[in-house]
Parts: sequence; C-alpha cells; structure tokens
Amino acid sequence: MIATPLDAKAQGDCDSRLRCWFPRDRGTFNDFRQQGVTTDWLRVTGDAMAIRRL
Repeated sequence: MIATPLDAKAQGDCDSRLRCWFPRDRGTFNDFRQQGVTTDWLRVTGDAMAIRRL
C-alpha cells in the first residue's frame, strides 16, 4: 500500500513533521511528495507516529 502526503495530512501531520522521516532511510521528501512511499517503508523508519498512522 502507498502512503501519500495527503494521507498523512488527513491524519493531522504537517510537512515539518513528515520531513523527519527523511533522509533516515532511502528516499527523499520530494520523492514522497510526488509518489508517496510504501507502508512497509514507513514501518522500517521506526517512527512511532508513522506506525500508529498505518
């Protein structure tokens, strides 16, 4: 499943919060804004807020 910035913003996250996920792992914030990321990728970040949103 692909998560997009719109999904995150619908949950109350803002760009500055979303930027915290990058560049921790592969990918960039701009890639996320354009294409989204997989929910598996979000789990791998270990970010508790990201994982709760899945």
